[in-house]
Amino acid sequence: MTEQDAMLEEYKVLHAQAEAIKGRRDSLFTVTLGVFVSVFGAFVGISSAPDTHSAAPRLLLPFFLVLYILHIASCLLMRSHQQQLRRILNYVRIEIEPKIPGLKWSTYLAQRSLKSSNRGGLRGIGTFYLLLSMAPIALFVITPGTPGGVETTIFVTLFAVSVLLAMDIRFAFTKGWRDDAR
Repeated sequence: MTEQDAMLEEYKVLHAQAEAIKGRRDSLFTVTLGVFVSVFGAFVGISSAPDTHSAAPRLLLPFFLVLYILHIASCLLMRSHQQQLRRILNYVRIEIEPKIPGLKWSTYLAQRSLKSSNRGGLRGIGTFYLLLSMAPIALFVITPGTPGGVETTIFVTLFAVSVLLAMDIRFAFTKGWRDDAR
């Protein structure tokens, strides 16, 4: 086996890994969206029932904690998946493609990313994560008799963290997104 054959085999393995990461990333988003909508819908259903309407403010804390913990964990996993994908693509673009004529998969993706105003972030998924981060706080604001004090501080803190993570997924602005340019 020649060095070029070995590199071609490594390219195939890395390409398969990248496709697997994309699949996990898409599955994570789908599951997150489904669970988020289910929990959100359960809160709306329970709190709008006539016999539990007055208990809605007390129900906020457990439901919002679940929603924001789910959102933050999902954002962290999504960010990790996307950064792994970028590392693989950068390695292929820098180490393998220049040595094997005709391979331009990651170079094409890198050029497409550079042409866009969003270098490395996930525009569509990031926007949905941003909207998901705003849904619970909007419900908190419109629910009559919402608690104040510590609960409000917890909600606002979780809201801020989830918005920051969603914006990082959308715009790729933190240190972990930087390319390994050699």
